[in-house]
Amino acid sequence: MGIQVIYSDAGDVDCASIPLLWKGIPDVNVIRLARDTNYTKEDVRKAIADCDDTLIMCGHGTPSGLLGICAVPRKPRAVRRGAQASPRMSMAQMYAMAKNKKDANVAGNLGEMVKPDTETEPAPETEVQYDHEMTFAVDASMVPDIHADRVIAVWCNANMFAEKHHLYGFWSSMFISNSGEARYMGIYNVPQEVIVSETYKFWRDANVLLKNNVPLDEWIDRLVAVGNMDYPTTKYNYDGLRYYPKTK
Repeated sequence: MGIQVIYSDAGDVDCASIPLLWKGIPDVNVIRLARDTNYTKEDVRKAIADCDDTLIMCGHGTPSGLLGICAVPRKPRAVRRGAQASPRMSMAQMYAMAKNKKDANVAGNLGEMVKPDTETEPAPETEVQYDHEMTFAVDASMVPDIHADRVIAVWCNANMFAEKHHLYGFWSSMFISNSGEARYMGIYNVPQEVIVSETYKFWRDANVLLKNNVPLDEWIDRLVAVGNMDYPTTKYNYDGLRYYPKTK
């Protein structure tokens, strides 16, 4: 089974457990989007278009797509004497901006806030240097490229993206992965350590299903069957899971 993963790694506790999904599974190609990698949005697009078997897309997101830190080739520029490092936002700040602003403005606003630390000398012509920006790594423009046999997507309100674009596969709704998100959704009585532990359990249980090639239309029932549904955050997350059959 060939698996293509688009893994948006914000470097926070929410994303730390995601790789458990494909742990121990051979033939997995991972595009990890982070400040210390240089994958561009076009790399993501090509990977999606080339995937025929299983496509996995996970991380932070909104109904408009999967957010990710993508590389942008740096244009040559001269050193500015006395230039100051641009302020950098934490992932939590960027994600909050994404949630609180209209989606149409999110990518542009976040991109303006994620700047390189310092000005540098132009790189030699043979060496490409990159800046990094927060953007929609997977967005509506890539929908026509999605044709994999199986699609697995877990980010906040991913199901709304799927429904809008008539996509298929296994999708999450709003997925609570920290106590701040729990409070945002009106759940106040579940400690952070329980939420984190439950998130790890979700990925481990999904890993078993993936390893055993369980059909996606059985995933929800099987996850619920082994889930700790007494925790309101877990129940909320699992109640929001969706499966959409392939219609063409």
